[in-house]
Amino acid sequence: MKIIGWIFTSFVVLMGWVIFYYTDTASLTYMFKVLFGFSDRPVNDLFINLTINEYFYLLMAASVGCMPIARVVKRGLNNMYNSGRVKMEFAFIATCIFVLLVLFTSSAMLVAKSYNPFLYFRF
Repeated sequence: MKIIGWIFTSFVVLMGWVIFYYTDTASLTYMFKVLFGFSDRPVNDLFINLTINEYFYLLMAASVGCMPIARVVKRGLNNMYNSGRVKMEFAFIATCIFVLLVLFTSSAMLVAKSYNPFLYFRF
């Protein structure tokens, strides 16, 4: 039953984003028609293919990031630390390098694009 709650929450959040993104009701109505398949727009067109190809690696990283991978890595590092195979300083340095890598990558992706996807920059 927990998965149903997650799906429902994700659906409600997505619909909330759609409602707050569009500023007029005509665009909002059209978007809901597209989302639920009641429009004449094809499901797959050139723009969608180009967008998916451009952001494929980001989608894969987000998919992996949604999983409980941090808990598994932390448990593995703790086991390696307790067995004496790795120092805790190494784990700290590796975490800092990972965070800085994510920061620089996301900053470079934002600078490279003129379109800013953040919702709150529209208001």
